[in-house]
Amino acid sequence: RPSGKVFPGSLTEKVTEDSGPVPEMKPPENFPPSISTLQRRESSRQTKVPSRLEDGDPQAQIDRLMEKCSEILRELQNKDSYKFFLEPVDPVALNLPTYFDIIDEPMDLGTIQKKMNAKEVHSPEEFSGLVRLVFENAIKFNTIPDSVVHLSARNLLGYFNQKYKAIQNALDAAKKNKKMTKAERLETKRKEKEAAKKKLKEEKDRKRKSTGESGNEPKRARVEDLVASNRSVLDKITAAAQDPNATSQVSR
Repeated sequence: RPSGKVFPGSLTEKVTEDSGPVPEMKPPENFPPSISTLQRRESSRQTKVPSRLEDGDPQAQIDRLMEKCSEILRELQNKDSYKFFLEPVDPVALNLPTYFDIIDEPMDLGTIQKKMNAKEVHSPEEFSGLVRLVFENAIKFNTIPDSVVHLSARNLLGYFNQKYKAIQNALDAAKKNKKMTKAERLETKRKEKEAAKKKLKEEKDRKRKSTGESGNEPKRARVEDLVASNRSVLDKITAAAQDPNATSQVSR
């Protein structure tokens, strides 16, 4: 049963002549979007480079591998508990007068870090050569196998080789899948043509040689037949030369 009550402004209220003009409906206010909403919209419009395009860019691959090299360098610095390899060797302070007589190219992790920061190391191969040089120098100068420096250098070198193996595998795969440049393609075609010419020449020489040998076969056969037919005469002449009686009989 519906209630008889009428609420002001409700849909059930009847408009009478004395109630005055009906108020107009205001349109909803347009609130400015919040900062978070703008950020979500902006982030949704950002274009992310597909990984396949990055994989096809050689420089992008090198940049990612160099980042991995920097991580390995930081790990080596943290693992150098004795701080042997963080700074250049000071032969005067350490009383090592023969150091530069034995070590031709000194290197340390701190110097490598400065080179990396200055973008002076351009490839993972160059990085690995510098790091190995640090520990190989230490092993070369500290020849006693159970010395602390020698053992530390060997341990850190083994750790580096283990960590760098993934980077080396990535480099090998990149070289295997590398697309040849125009100059490389032309060089490859040139080498293939030279190889084909060489093979053709060898084949011609082989045929010419075999033809010459086959041409000499009839001559060789005729000589052998002649020798065989006259063998009996030659045998008689040889026997006569060896038997004086046979010689006199032949002369009479």
